[in-house]
Amino acid sequence: MKKIDWENSQIRTLFAAVLIFATPVLLAAGFCFVVLYGVAHNAKGDPNWQFYNFETQSLTEIEAFCGTDWLLDRFASLQADHTYYQLSISQKNAFENPDCWESLYVSVNYGESRFDTKASQISCYLYFDPDKRNPSFEEFMEQYPTETMETGEHTVTFIEWSKEDAESFGSSLSVDSEYHAWALFTHNGVTCHLETSSQDPDFFETTLEHIL
Repeated sequence: MKKIDWENSQIRTLFAAVLIFATPVLLAAGFCFVVLYGVAHNAKGDPNWQFYNFETQSLTEIEAFCGTDWLLDRFASLQADHTYYQLSISQKNAFENPDCWESLYVSVNYGESRFDTKASQISCYLYFDPDKRNPSFEEFMEQYPTETMETGEHTVTFIEWSKEDAESFGSSLSVDSEYHAWALFTHNGVTCHLETSSQDPDFFETTLEHIL
């Protein structure tokens, strides 16, 4: 039997080429498996399989975990085209334990999708865990002149800008809408960060009057 010279033969070259070209394919296949497994796992009914979050469009469903003390029914009564609720927790499968809640996020959009940046939209974070608050939001509120208003039982600190206002402060708005507002208030002892954007200059004030 003829002995194969692996150091000089074309077989060794071919074998190396197969390894070089096959490795990316195998890695891609492995990545697809992980993604598909994750999607399938999520579809099996574990709503917090990633990041310990629970997201729903159902007010009844989110209130089953969070109760009725967080203005959620007022957001729902806005009758927007897209309203989402997301509860973030610190431990998996601990939705019914308020001590594990980090934040409750409400997203409201009047456009074609929840991500329609040209439509009027509202986003509000309720931070149950003070350590999980967004520091950049409050730093922004401290950096620029703010106003204060009393709405119901709430004291609201806010900034309301048009695109022209933003430019005068050397800033810019990252959304397509002409008017943007940021508001800071507390509700039932929980810190709330609220943002609105719209082409309507009265949208922010109308939103506050409605939900507070």
